[in-house]
Amino acid sequence: LTEDELTEPAVLTETIAADAEVIDCQPPRRFRDWHLPGAVNVPPDELARRIDSLPTDRSYLLYCLRGANAPLLAERMRRAGLDALAYRGGVKRLRRAFDRGDPGVSAVRDRER
Repeated sequence: LTEDELTEPAVLTETIAADAEVIDCQPPRRFRDWHLPGAVNVPPDELARRIDSLPTDRSYLLYCLRGANAPLLAERMRRAGLDALAYRGGVKRLRRAFDRGDPGVSAVRDRER
């Protein structure tokens, strides 16, 4: 992941990915097709309803199918006092980065082992 692919570019992606709760905002059938290891599937409408009940002592990394919903949801989460980032590239770009072992995705990749 590059700084340009995150909604908060000042944060090191390796640090965020290593300890963040990864939320996949894809539709459930797309989640079944592919998702990052350890990701939890929470569709956008459901996540929007649950923002106020999420623990504030965690970091969150969101991604979605096309890279449009996750940044908007991460912004709403930050306004609610949560530490949230979003990958803006969409699943296709994220999957390519994951498959290549790009830095920033490597910490999430290690969850498979």
